[in-house]
Amino acid sequence: MPVLAVTVCHSVVIAAPSPAAENHSRHAPPGSNPKESKPEEAQPAPPPLIQQTTVNCQPATQETSPKKDASTKPTHDLIEWLNAGSTFVVAVFAVVTAVAIFRQVWTARDTDRAWIMATPITRSPPLGFIPEVGDALDVPGRDQRNIFACAIKGTGNTPAQLIDATVRYRRAERFEDIPQEPEYLPRGQLNDLPLVKDDSFAVVAILEPNAILSRTNRDAVIAGQQFLYAYGAVAYKDVFGRKHETRFGYIYHFPQGGDPTPNEFRRERLPIAYNRAT
Repeated sequence: MPVLAVTVCHSVVIAAPSPAAENHSRHAPPGSNPKESKPEEAQPAPPPLIQQTTVNCQPATQETSPKKDASTKPTHDLIEWLNAGSTFVVAVFAVVTAVAIFRQVWTARDTDRAWIMATPITRSPPLGFIPEVGDALDVPGRDQRNIFACAIKGTGNTPAQLIDATVRYRRAERFEDIPQEPEYLPRGQLNDLPLVKDDSFAVVAILEPNAILSRTNRDAVIAGQQFLYAYGAVAYKDVFGRKHETRFGYIYHFPQGGDPTPNEFRRERLPIAYNRAT
């Protein structure tokens, strides 16, 4: 706060003698009577000379003490730091809240999204073969084509829109002849066919390169020397407009020796690229 200082000044007034009186006394002859002399023309007296002497004067105001300003500066800086810190905390909290809401929405969509599964309609169909002389007429698979029928089923909580699908059924002379990456045929368009939960439709593929096995090839498959495998893929969209794909692959397993598993289409022996879902 500015400090008011009281200015103490002393004024000294000194009356100077009149120049006319001084001149008159200076020119009067000795021994003459001033009263008898001829009066001169009256001259106006000059104003009295006033001489002022200022003693012990101080400025009316004084600047704020530097020490006091210095003492208030740390407090001001602390307030600024606190304001900046609180703003930063609020911004971080807003970002964390936005991320949490986004993840919650994304998780809800994943929970309610459509899922497509593909499973063989017949797990262990008879092997169709060309009979030879002496084969019984009632042998299962005699003169029948080998067909792989697969059910495409909706299992999610919301409907799926099917985009396209493909399926293939092949024979391999050796297990090593099965490609590590599936070689798909051109996909058939499904034109956004809706598929609700627990609903399904079938896709069918005929064995390649020959629909009916020879008697020799059939016996080789049963003995685990040749292999039949089927695979395919289905592309679809969920109700949120996101695209997905389900890949499926099965190998026709025939147990050998003491293997307790039944003969049926199974997935575990095929490379991982044959069974994926997004």
